[in-house]
Amino acid sequence: MIAVKYNIFNINVVCVIITFVLSSVAAILLSNFIDLSIFTSNIPDSTTTIIENMCNVQKNTMGMFIKILLNNAIITFLIMGLSIFIYKYMTYIILSANGFILTLQFLKISSVIGLKNTMLAFCAHMPIELTIILLVSALSLVISIKLGKKPNSIFFTNFNNITDDYINNYIFTFYIKIILPALILSAIFETFVSPNLFISYYTLI
Repeated sequence: MIAVKYNIFNINVVCVIITFVLSSVAAILLSNFIDLSIFTSNIPDSTTTIIENMCNVQKNTMGMFIKILLNNAIITFLIMGLSIFIYKYMTYIILSANGFILTLQFLKISSVIGLKNTMLAFCAHMPIELTIILLVSALSLVISIKLGKKPNSIFFTNFNNITDDYINNYIFTFYIKIILPALILSAIFETFVSPNLFISYYTLI
């Protein structure tokens, strides 16, 4: 029984990875033909401003840590929460949107400060964040599939199938024991490590 659960989870991990990669490829291809600047309007157009933003993170580390942690916690909990009510399509939509927008933002930053500097700015925390997003999305698919569709409905899950044990095992325990510690680790790296790596390296150029 446990093996079956892990197989279902592993299959969904593969599905979310493929979805994320396809959305990233779509962002790269479409950016060559369509103006998608609306998704990157919050990113500065100058190297100086980006460096200043990184310095500001260093000056207000605790405030940025809390902001980053809360933002990521809300997003991941939203993905898992929606999977209880809305069938697996919503997970794919949110995942695709994340992959699409993150790729566009990465391309925008790369065009301003260069690919090597962008990789340096993201290398410390982005692998952890992406892993969290993929794991949460995979678990959300498992939740939706286990609940099944609501009778005579295409988009909604059969919420009546949920139990206290189900919530504890699939949502609360997984989120508290695995996702939350990973979110804290990611926020630590994004707040205290990534800016320092970027500033230290970029000042040597």
